[in-house]
Amino acid sequence: MSNSEKLKAHLALIDKYKNEIIEAIGKQRWFRFANTSTVLFDRDTNLLWADPMKFSYGKNGNRAPYSAADNYAEVREMLEGKNYHWVGNCLDWTIPTVDELWHLVEDKTFPPLKGDNWRIRWKRNWLTRSGCLDLDRGIDAVSNDDAYVIPCSHSLVPRAPKTTLEIFIDNLLDPIFNDYRIMELYRQLYHPPKYHLVKNPAAPPIEGFETSDLLDYISHLETQLFEFEAQAEEICARLEHWRQHLNA
Repeated sequence: MSNSEKLKAHLALIDKYKNEIIEAIGKQRWFRFANTSTVLFDRDTNLLWADPMKFSYGKNGNRAPYSAADNYAEVREMLEGKNYHWVGNCLDWTIPTVDELWHLVEDKTFPPLKGDNWRIRWKRNWLTRSGCLDLDRGIDAVSNDDAYVIPCSHSLVPRAPKTTLEIFIDNLLDPIFNDYRIMELYRQLYHPPKYHLVKNPAAPPIEGFETSDLLDYISHLETQLFEFEAQAEEICARLEHWRQHLNA
């Protein structure tokens, strides 16, 4: 089978199964990604949230809230450090607004709030850009008390309308679906890289990747490059054939 035939066959598979993946996305609000850690994606808002199971939402091993002193200066210093190191492939971790935080938790489906894991649901005061919000007292309960923080990122919020599937594909993400079959189907159709490295060449160096991981990722890109070059050669050969045909 030629490369063009393989491409046509692959596009036919996408056309056949794309709606099935879109339907599965519509049934799942929260996504983690197999190729980038520390984040949770909210399909409703396109916001990324720091995963409290892997992110310092408090001090002293998350046992104490951050101080409200100097307008929560230590929270802002912590976020500057996270952004400097591009944690979760983001450079814009920020304190959420009241509306963003409330939408995060109001339906009680945010994964870290479920069950007894980390007992986050008993930590009452959470930081917003307007001050500390007591979730037990409602959206108007804003004060200047000490608080925990779950930062968010707008890095996946598109400037122009996009579907969630387009956001995943465009950002090289490997979403973890509740349905394992859908997850494998997505990987078969869209080939997300095993390791999601930052695409911005001006970004600071990525930490936490083993040499073997980087070599594996480079090998993946080289394979893609080889496939593209083979397709280009085939297209050039066809063009030359038709040029000769026209000149005959």
